[in-house]
Amino acid sequence: HGKAVVGGANASRVSTWQNNGHLRVGESGVGELWVSDGGLVQSAQATLGRLSGGSGSAVVGAGTARVAEWASTGLLTVGDQGSGLLQVQSGGLVRSQGAVVGQVLGAIGEVLVSGDASGTERASWVNGGSLQVGAQGQGSMAVRSGGLVSNRGAGIGGANLGSLGEVTVAGLGAQGQFATWQVDGDLAIGVDLQAHEAPGL
Repeated sequence: HGKAVVGGANASRVSTWQNNGHLRVGESGVGELWVSDGGLVQSAQATLGRLSGGSGSAVVGAGTARVAEWASTGLLTVGDQGSGLLQVQSGGLVRSQGAVVGQVLGAIGEVLVSGDASGTERASWVNGGSLQVGAQGQGSMAVRSGGLVSNRGAGIGGANLGSLGEVTVAGLGAQGQFATWQVDGDLAIGVDLQAHEAPGL
C-alpha cells in the first residue's frame, strides 16, 4: 500500500510534485494520491489502477481555499486493467489531454466531480481531448453539486459486450452553480472512440 500527499493546510506555499514520465498509482497493489490546499502535481501520461489486481485512487481538492491541481499533459486512464477512482472535490482542478475510464475488459473505472463550497473554486475536470467512459471495461462518471467537466468529444460505453458506461450529471452546488458536463464535439453512446481516433484521443 503506497500513499502520496501533496499540499495541505500547514503548507506555507504551493507544494509541487513534477513527474516527467508516466505516473502510475496502483500498479499491481494499492496506491493513493492526495492533492489538497495549494498542492500541484504535474505529470505526463497517468494511470490509476494499472494492472489486473491493482487499485489506484486520486483525490484532488478538499474544500480548501487554495486551488489543488493535478495537470497531466498526456492520456489519463482511470482503471486500465485494474480498478481506478478519481475524485475531484471543491477547490480541486484536474487537467488532462484525453481520458479513458474503464479501459480493458475486466477493468473498473469511476470518476466523481462534485462540489462548489463557499470560498472555494468549483470542482473541475478540464480535458483537452476526448473522454471515453467505459471502453472495453466498466466506467462511470458522476458530476454533482456544481461540479464541472469539459472535454472535446465523448463516448459512453464501448461496442463489445463486456463494456459498460454510465454518466450522471445532476445537482445544484452551494454557490448556485449547476453540475455541468460540456462536450465540445460529438457525443457517442455505445461506441469506443479509441477505435475511431488516433492514439492519444
